[in-house]
Amino acid sequence: MSANLTADYLQSLLDELRERHNVTGATLGVLQGGEIATAASGLLNMETRVEATPDSVFQIGSIGKVFTTTLIMQLADEGRLSLDDKVIAHLKDFTLAETKAARSVTIRQTLNHTSGMDGDFFPADDPEGPSTLSYVRKMALLPSLYPPGEGPMAYCNSGFVVAGRIVEVLTGLPWQTAVLERICKPLGLSHVVAYPHETLRYRCAIGHIADPKDMTKIRMAPHTFLSLSAAAAGAVLSMSVESVLKFAAVHMANGAYGDGKSLLSVQSAQRMQTDITPIPLFSRVGMTHWGLGWFGCDGHGYRMVGHDGATFGQFAYLRTFPDKNIAFALFTNSPSAKLYDAIEAQLMDALLGTPVAPQPPQQSWTPDPALYVGRYANIGAIYDVSEKDGALALCVKSKLGAPDVQGRLEPYREDVFALQALNTPADGQKISFHEGTGPRIFIRIGLRMGRRTQ
Repeated sequence: MSANLTADYLQSLLDELRERHNVTGATLGVLQGGEIATAASGLLNMETRVEATPDSVFQIGSIGKVFTTTLIMQLADEGRLSLDDKVIAHLKDFTLAETKAARSVTIRQTLNHTSGMDGDFFPADDPEGPSTLSYVRKMALLPSLYPPGEGPMAYCNSGFVVAGRIVEVLTGLPWQTAVLERICKPLGLSHVVAYPHETLRYRCAIGHIADPKDMTKIRMAPHTFLSLSAAAAGAVLSMSVESVLKFAAVHMANGAYGDGKSLLSVQSAQRMQTDITPIPLFSRVGMTHWGLGWFGCDGHGYRMVGHDGATFGQFAYLRTFPDKNIAFALFTNSPSAKLYDAIEAQLMDALLGTPVAPQPPQQSWTPDPALYVGRYANIGAIYDVSEKDGALALCVKSKLGAPDVQGRLEPYREDVFALQALNTPADGQKISFHEGTGPRIFIRIGLRMGRRTQ
């Protein structure tokens, strides 16, 4: 049975759980019955000691992908594009390392992560400044994991920069300005940053990360933003938890807001939630499929659509339940997966009267090491799987500056292992392998995939 949750309840919950899970700062918001309750706890910056407040602005990371998708769907409503258009119909010079793949990628595939493009592409901004156009031109060097539409869903930041560039070409506006003018201003979202210099207007969080020399300690992140050229994928957009819930409310209302106004057509808002691409098991606990921009879950007695976001030391979580007009969001500025899990469990029970959808149970299984041993890679990391005395081990070496991860692979069920990597955020994460009657072709960690190279 759902209950109306007060700001005092949220404050108590957030204070207790944030401290228990050693998160630097956080804001929490719940939308229910058309009303938003918020709470804040901890520090926005561990060096300046500025305290978090409910209207503090955090980077929302890849939740920004839902904003990019909304812009694309607005253009579809205006008849200026179709989701099944080839990207090259709007970006004449678009190409990839595999030119045949570039000619086949559709707009839909950039939004549901089935383009096959290698996803974690974050080239440095040009000396004269960030540019979505420059980013897309650099994709001429970008490899693909598989031909467009011919492989399992693989999380792809680069696809959303392509979609953002299409927005720029068709609107004549920089992506950041398009978000502000076509979404944020009409909805009256008051605490939003799309350009980094605008952070001076607000009480803004800075990210914190685990200290590579001692993973049990937290220090300030070495950078404030990801490559700004990747803004359309979630590199820059920042806002208060109340603002993101107001945006979510419009999507739950099928695009309607205010007095008879529409951000999107009913058809486009519904397509974002229901144009479903299945995802492999264990990609993310509580997730069963991907829509357009949104991910989703058909749980026990509920339907959820949402998105997570992560930048340099900032983490955001948004969950909406359109059938019940309920949503909640948590923003944090240090590693917070366990905090989110704890808060989600409490809110799912209080708001929906149901537990979080469980992950599939462990099953007895004896793997053949020869099917898994080898090196796998993508543009963001190298994954080495080795075998000793019949046991498998994994070493992940990031190309993006994240700490290396090493651990044992304990059999969980067919083609799935649980990573044993004590004292790291990856401990317990499920690692799966896909495709091939002999040695497996792909390794999957969360939503990312690496392809076998040897």
